[in-house]
Order: sequence, then C-alpha cells, then structure tokens
Amino acid sequence: MATLSTGQISNHYGRDAWGLFQIPEAEVPPKYDGHTPAEVVDRLRRALDVREGH
Repeated sequence: MATLSTGQISNHYGRDAWGLFQIPEAEVPPKYDGHTPAEVVDRLRRALDVREGH
C-alpha cells in the first residue's frame, strides 16, 4: 500500500515479487480506507497529473 497526495493505493503481489520494491516494510499497515480498484486508477491518474503540472 502507498499513500499518495490523492489517497491510498494498493495492489497484491506474491512473496516472490517483494524484491522488486525498494520500500520500507511496516509491522502494521496503515488503516485501509476502503478504496476500490477504480478509485486506485483515478488516484494514480490524478497523482500523475499533479506531478506533471496538469
């Protein structure tokens, strides 16, 4: 899970993929905000627009 300026996003990966990410691990994850896959897409798009200055 990541928390962007536009909200939480998450995806599930198998243990064998953990080496692909260079992020800190947490003992307890942040509280899930109930986002849906469609909301993840929207949040990612809006985060990219903000980053690119649109």
